[in-house]
Amino acid sequence: MGLAKRDAGGMELDGQYFPWEELIPVRAMLRMCHRFAKRLKVVDSLGTQLTAQELLIRALVLRRLLNREELSPREEERFVGVLIPPSAAAVVVNAALALDRR
Repeated sequence: MGLAKRDAGGMELDGQYFPWEELIPVRAMLRMCHRFAKRLKVVDSLGTQLTAQELLIRALVLRRLLNREELSPREEERFVGVLIPPSAAAVVVNAALALDRR
């Protein structure tokens, strides 16, 4: 990457440079979960541990289940409220909703 590109703004993460336009939160999460699949990403006080790969798989499955069973189409129900305690499950739910752009 050229120096001019770095001067435009961005962030260095694990030794790799990412321009700001590439750091859309959902895209960054997908990229990091794919790139560092075996790294531990979520640990909660109940002892639940999730690697990046497990987090991504659970979020994608939950997204599909929510769309199929619970949520209305995005045009009708754009915003969703979730009330669960801070835990690994909360991370998975928030990731699933973010992946669904809600």
